[in-house]
Amino acid sequence: MAVWPDYVCRNPSCKSYGHSHPGCKCGSPMGADQYAQGGCVGIHNEDCIHFASGGQIEEQTKFETDPIHAIGHAALSTGLLGLLTKTGHSKSEDPHRHFDEFHKAYKAGNKTLKGHLDNFLGGKQLGLKPDNNSREALKEHLQHLRENPEDLLSVGGKLGDSLPQHGAVLAATAGNALNHFNAIKPMQSKARPLDELTEPDAMAESTYARHLDLAQQPALILQHVQDGTLLPSDISAIGALYPGLQKSIISQAGESLINAKTDGVKIPYRQRQSLSLLLGQPLDSTMTPQAMQAIIHSQGPQQMAQQAKAKPKKNGKASSAELNQLNKVNTAFSTTLQRRELDLKS
Repeated sequence: MAVWPDYVCRNPSCKSYGHSHPGCKCGSPMGADQYAQGGCVGIHNEDCIHFASGGQIEEQTKFETDPIHAIGHAALSTGLLGLLTKTGHSKSEDPHRHFDEFHKAYKAGNKTLKGHLDNFLGGKQLGLKPDNNSREALKEHLQHLRENPEDLLSVGGKLGDSLPQHGAVLAATAGNALNHFNAIKPMQSKARPLDELTEPDAMAESTYARHLDLAQQPALILQHVQDGTLLPSDISAIGALYPGLQKSIISQAGESLINAKTDGVKIPYRQRQSLSLLLGQPLDSTMTPQAMQAIIHSQGPQQMAQQAKAKPKKNGKASSAELNQLNKVNTAFSTTLQRRELDLKS
């Protein structure tokens, strides 16, 4: 059995998990439920110097036993490009360095997510913005993998030596990411064989860039909720790339909503709309299908009366002033998602 300082503590119940500590016996072959840690036999006593609080133990256990959860949370710190190119590829001669670096990325991701979830509702500002350089770097690497698919075999490096399940999940994440971006990559097209190639649709270009940003900065999904600009495709993108993280975000966002209501935080309507989309359920009665139908029906008679009073045009065309007024009305009564899509098309 390896002992300190040559052994990396792998006991989730130990405060020094991911590192070595004096007198560490966490390498005991008795099994995870029979660890002998730094003088304690079995699980740490509460008065032991290496005892960890419940929350810390819970997260360390998730890191150890749920690789999908671990990969997604590490992405909050490293981005997809970091996962694909740096995880498990430490240049250090320390055989445990790749484990240590990945665990640090996971903890940093947890801290990042908690900080954002504490501040994304109400009048606070997350201030998250896409990084153009990071987006372009990921785009180039994905193109490299398309042209050199054999390089997918090197994803994860030596991570699998100490965390074999995590290494396998990371490899699967790389394949899923490549498939996802191949499916939405804007392409030139033509309607007929002899037509000239047309440039990719602007909407497709915008969606592709938006998903690249989410891959590199998954926390941007919370910024979209805060701004009221969340799109269904944002949620599906996070789910395709980081299913474990998507589950955590939805769960913890629901908890943040409860805490905000308890603390009397006023949540703007645009945030309610996006949060309803994220959580998959209406958060107030005005967002139910029945309420939407009632609004539509209530506008019907009024619109018909206005049309009856309107004078027909000689040439059948509306005036410039009328068109401007119509545009103002459409904009005023459009939803946040509709305005977002209009902005993307313009």
